[in-house]
Amino acid sequence: MVEKFINLFYTLQSKNKFKTIAIFAIIAMEFFVTGVVYISGGTTSFVHLMYIPIILSVFLFNIKTGIMMSILAGLLLGPYMPLVVSQGIKQETVSWLFRIVMFSTITIVSGVLFHYIKTIHNLEKEKYYYDIITGFPNVNKFNEDVSKLIKEKKFNFIYFILFEFHNREMINQYVNYETGQKTYEKLLKMTNEFFESNNIYVIDTKKFVMVILGSSYSDINLMTQEYFNLVRNPIYIEELPVSIVLKAGIVNYPIHSNN
Repeated sequence: MVEKFINLFYTLQSKNKFKTIAIFAIIAMEFFVTGVVYISGGTTSFVHLMYIPIILSVFLFNIKTGIMMSILAGLLLGPYMPLVVSQGIKQETVSWLFRIVMFSTITIVSGVLFHYIKTIHNLEKEKYYYDIITGFPNVNKFNEDVSKLIKEKKFNFIYFILFEFHNREMINQYVNYETGQKTYEKLLKMTNEFFESNNIYVIDTKKFVMVILGSSYSDINLMTQEYFNLVRNPIYIEELPVSIVLKAGIVNYPIHSNN
């Protein structure tokens, strides 16, 4: 539930229309709180409500915006806001200036906390969507991206080229695991560069898939054959020639599947 809320927040935050509405809503909230404080009799009541729009400004934007909202809030509750409205008692200058300092302090503390939470969230998201060893997108990212492509319906056909590094285990056994891993990583980079695409996803320790958009089957088949001609040559890992046995299959959506 929390994960979905955070993802929704980041999606909305990236939209300019949302940002414009949010900033005006925060300013309106500060004026509303100012009215509540005045009607309630002065700065002896409900001043703490001003922390709500201030913290919201930090959460939705950044510390800089939060400080601007803190200064605005401090001025609204400052020199022209009586300490006691009914008796016309004014605030001391030190009092409302100190309030601005406190608002700004809360802004900075909240900003640092939100930044930390955002950093942790991004790290967790990266672990979920990217293979830790190779750094390429994993099967979770593949499932999400493909589902999005299918829903958007921008392309009539989506092609998938599934590759299998068939002799990976043999290299691990007769050379060593490190060489097998480095060969796999180099193979992934070669594939990505050859197809000039970032749509490569790691399925497991020896399988990966390319997602091809906007091309015909004949073009993809020809590209795959040319790619196989390339990988027939040995890959050098620290001056050690390593021959690759690669298998591949081409799948078309929606021809080969309705799911």
